[in-house]
Amino acid sequence: NSPYPIPEPFPKPNGVTQGYVTAEQGLAWWRQFFDWASQSAFLTGKTDGREGKPPFVADLEWLIRPQNFVKVLEGKYHR
Repeated sequence: NSPYPIPEPFPKPNGVTQGYVTAEQGLAWWRQFFDWASQSAFLTGKTDGREGKPPFVADLEWLIRPQNFVKVLEGKYHR
C-alpha cells in the first residue's frame, strides 16, 4: 500500500490533506479519470476520421503518456 501523489487538477478525495491516498481512494480517482475520458467523443472514436481513415480511439498507453494525460485532465479533448 504505497501512497502516491494525486495528479491535479482533479479534486482530492474527501479527507485527504497531504496529497497522498489509500489504494481505495486511488482506484476511485482512476475510475473518475476513465469516466471523464469516456465522455469525450474524440477519445472514444465517435468523431469522423480524417482523410478516409477510421476515427481515432485512445488506448491506455496513449491516455497515460504524460503529454496526453495532462491534456485529458484539462479537458482539451472534450467539446
